[in-house]
Amino acid sequence: MTFSGVKIAVCGHRSLDAPHHLETSILAASSRIQEVYQGLPYQVFSCLAEGSDRLLAYKLIHTLPADLIVILPLPEQEYLKDFQTKESIQEFCDLKRMAKKVVTLDQEYIRPTAYQEANRYLMENCDLLVTIWDGLPARGPGGTAELVQLARINEWPLIWIHPNQTKIVGSLTEERLKSLS
Repeated sequence: MTFSGVKIAVCGHRSLDAPHHLETSILAASSRIQEVYQGLPYQVFSCLAEGSDRLLAYKLIHTLPADLIVILPLPEQEYLKDFQTKESIQEFCDLKRMAKKVVTLDQEYIRPTAYQEANRYLMENCDLLVTIWDGLPARGPGGTAELVQLARINEWPLIWIHPNQTKIVGSLTEERLKSLS
């Protein structure tokens, strides 16, 4: 059965100085999504990386409300090696349990190719991107800046939440957000 709603990819920086300052912006993004895509069901696609991915996924699945679809760029045991603490691994597992579906990408990929493939998967399977991004160029393959660049090249709708002083913290930039109908 095909999902006939809005598929939302989320991504962002792993390290956030003050995530609580971004919660109001995430609520504003959620409200804007509901305004533009009225009456449709939602799915949130996330790799559940530390930081922004988890914050966005958690807030959006509860405020829209939406089903969570987890995309694992690597087999789970390998992916867990990317998390810094036992608390981070537990947070990942807790969120993963909330998922309606878990998709593990091809197990032959290695870092950073696996993260590039995860970005490609999100691009090919979602309708819009919500990101927490500092606006700086990519610091490596498979990261947030690369996915934002893909979104822009492909004219994909984007809601960008600013996490630092390049703009007012928590301000939103919206690109090409329009109804799917």
